[in-house]
Amino acid sequence: MSTMQSTPMFDVEALRRGIEEGDASALRSLYAQDAHMTVVDQRDQPSHPHEIDGASEIGAFFDEILARGDLRHHLERVVVSADGGHVAYLEECQYPDGARVLSSSMLDLRDGRIVSQTSLQTWDEQGAADPHAEQHAHEHPGASGVMTSGLMTSTAAESAATGGGAAEGGATEGRATESSVMESGSGAGRVMESSPGHSGVMDAGTATPRGAGAAGAATGAASGFEHLDFGRPDETRTFAHGRAEIIRTTDGRVIGRYLLEPGWRWSRDVRPLAGTELCEASHFQYQLSGTVRVRMADGTEFDSRAGEVTQLPAGHDAWVVGDEQAVVVDWQGALHYAEGTRQDR
Repeated sequence: MSTMQSTPMFDVEALRRGIEEGDASALRSLYAQDAHMTVVDQRDQPSHPHEIDGASEIGAFFDEILARGDLRHHLERVVVSADGGHVAYLEECQYPDGARVLSSSMLDLRDGRIVSQTSLQTWDEQGAADPHAEQHAHEHPGASGVMTSGLMTSTAAESAATGGGAAEGGATEGRATESSVMESGSGAGRVMESSPGHSGVMDAGTATPRGAGAAGAATGAASGFEHLDFGRPDETRTFAHGRAEIIRTTDGRVIGRYLLEPGWRWSRDVRPLAGTELCEASHFQYQLSGTVRVRMADGTEFDSRAGEVTQLPAGHDAWVVGDEQAVVVDWQGALHYAEGTRQDR
């Protein structure tokens, strides 16, 4: 007598729950550990799409985006192939003001889990006077640093709110634009130097607020600005030879300032907290002071120094070089960095 082995089915209900109810654990459960995601849109075009590797990286993006409460996600329709190896679906995202994003995704499955995903998305183009323009402005360095929510990226949603990109005037405070950095390295870890005259990256790391007064954090609902101070972080995480100061914006972004003393090394001082062999957080960060040496999983090493921007994928070690404290501001990898040592304000 022969025995038929059925292919595990894709969990459509988990997809719906993850997208529409903001259930990050449900979304995480859908991906194989070696999953790969590719996103193509007006910014990340076919010749340079945004790509994310590994379930942990995909999950980290989910966590950060799903913390934002101003977006409504809806799963329009789902089609599963007869052999259970492929899934296609349409998702809609909408802001309170009606700006819409549409995303169409194709999934390749293995044993019922996603191993490869390609998403194509587009969004409403609106004028610069949109009230979300400053609130949702966010850097995406080339084809990297875009945060993905479910199977729709926040770059698309934010572009719907900002009219498709940053204002021509240059960098918005607290972020860099492609014109504000010059690439000076290559390979897995890209090192870039700030261009003169662009204050976006420089000013984001200062502990002294400009115009915030004694409050330490200021927001302007009418004009859409937000002004935060690392001198009064929402949370401080301490570890051997350093600490991470964490601030959160009203739309759910998490930004960290790392103060690393001479002698600090990730593999010695943070690895016991992370529980991984290498740092599995992706970073997009600006270095205010000191020198940090980075070693990638393939053995590639480089030094990041004051005045440089570093974009790092998961899988690296790092340590302070010399006798000067290193201070780094991270826009991408702070959500779970050194968690377990938190002290809320």
